Amino acid sequence: MRIQRVLLSILIFCAMAGCGSIPPTEGPVPLHSQIPPSEASSVNTPENPVKLSDTPEITEMPILPTDPVAQNPVDQAKKDLAQKLNIEETQINLVEATPVVWPDSSLGCPQKGMAYAEVLTPGYLILLEYGGTTYEYHASQGGTVVTCKNPSPPVLATPGNT
Repeated sequence: MRIQRVLLSILIFCAMAGCGSIPPTEGPVPLHSQIPPSEASSVNTPENPVKLSDTPEITEMPILPTDPVAQNPVDQAKKDLAQKLNIEETQINLVEATPVVWPDSSLGCPQKGMAYAEVLTPGYLILLEYGGTTYEYHASQGGTVVTCKNPSPPVLATPGNT
């Protein structure tokens, strides 16, 4: 899903970049005059083909909370995990806090015997790490933070992030 967002962003950027005006030139400009000699070895030519291993890989970056709405659930999850593991909150690393939509008000953690409102619930999928182990927390935008043994996945990313 994140790869699709990255590709869509690149596509939109390219489309927008194509809307600008390019000043006309007086005939073709030779390729060698555009590239400094120090960089000429990285040009893809028949004499010097670029290998796939020479191209940078696209790596996914974790989505970290940048707004106060996301920071509160992350802080609550860290506090809960620190209490459970009997460690300091500062020892816990935030891996990811992704805006998502949960399928109902259980936030993907339904418990037997409980009834939940069947409404799409915006929130966050929070991944924390300590000692090489990743811990999953689910949160609502309203501040409820839960963790469960058999979590259900979210239904989709929030409308602002798709």
